[in-house]
Parts: sequence; structure tokens; C-alpha cells
Amino acid sequence: MKKLSAMAMAAAMGLSLLAAPTVMASDANKQNQTAVGYVVGATDPGANGTYVVTVPKDVVFTDDRKSVDGFDVKLLAWDTDQSKYVEITDGNGLPSGLQVQVSVQSENNYNLTSTEVTDKTITWQYKVKKSQGGGMTNTVSNSSGAIGTLTPTSEGSKLEGSVEITGNTKLNLPKNTRFGDVLTYTITETNSGISPTQ
Repeated sequence: MKKLSAMAMAAAMGLSLLAAPTVMASDANKQNQTAVGYVVGATDPGANGTYVVTVPKDVVFTDDRKSVDGFDVKLLAWDTDQSKYVEITDGNGLPSGLQVQVSVQSENNYNLTSTEVTDKTITWQYKVKKSQGGGMTNTVSNSSGAIGTLTPTSEGSKLEGSVEITGNTKLNLPKNTRFGDVLTYTITETNSGISPTQ
């Protein structure tokens, strides 16, 4: 199980979510060469660098932009021919039984808080699609924290999400007053008895 934090910070009426970059080495040996990859905003729960999970980052809300799509979690596979992580098309050599469960917790229970103004908060929400082609109907909460399960298929390798401010942003505060929240993602691999390195 791996955890990755994403920080939410708001400037005035804005929100920015940042995922810490990680560096990983791949065990993709080809003719005695070791490929080294770098993916910003990714965590590498796969054995020997066979796959990475990328989490959302760099989202900013403003007074004119209070909702953002594309807040996705993706499963990427290592491609030895291209020496990089790629989007999954047909399993990309990963075991068909591979499952990667993703959950997240909000430090402030989906409230943006400020150290400058302790008596005011701004609520926000994180939604994910229940299934491919479905609407954004599953709102993530701290009680379950579940986002979904990634699988090595083109349909199952992405959990599509969106975020939006749902609370009042007209707080009569000085410009550049900062609000924030921190998301911690938990990535858990279930492989149905098949080793990811086979």
C-alpha cells in the first residue's frame, strides 16, 4: 500500500491541488540496460516499476472557474520498447487479474480552511464516475474514501473525476487570503494471485 499526498491551497476564491512528484527506477532490463523513468505526480506501487498510478494535480479555482473536470486517477504501464510509462490499451503485459484500489482522505473533511481567518471555511467536493460513460454521480467522502478500482484495460485504467466549490466564496476577506486542504491518496494492489512481474 502506498500513500501520496496532494495539497489543496486557495488564493482568494481559488483552490489549487498539487501532487508531490516522485522519482522511480524501472526494472525494465533490455540488453543489460536499465531504463529510468520520471512521472510528475505519480506513485509506483507496481513491482519492479511495471506500472504507476498518477493522481490529480495543479487544479486552480477562481471566481469565474468554480468547477474543474479532468481530475483523474490513471494506471499507466511501463513500455520497454518506448522506455516510458504509457496509457493502457490491451493490458500492456500486465496480468489480467490485476486490480489497484484507490481511496483518498481529505484532511479538513472537504472544507478549505485558512490559518489567516480561522472562523470561515469554503466547502468543496470531489466526484468520480461510477462507471465508464456514467455521470459524475459518486461524491467522495471521508467516511468511505473510496474512489474506485483500476484494472489493466483501456476502459478500466482511468477513474474520471471532477472537483468543484460548493460553498459560499463571498466572504468579504482581503485579496489573496489563502485557504487550503490536503488530500492523501492510498493505492492498494490486489492481483488475484498473479504476480505483476510475470
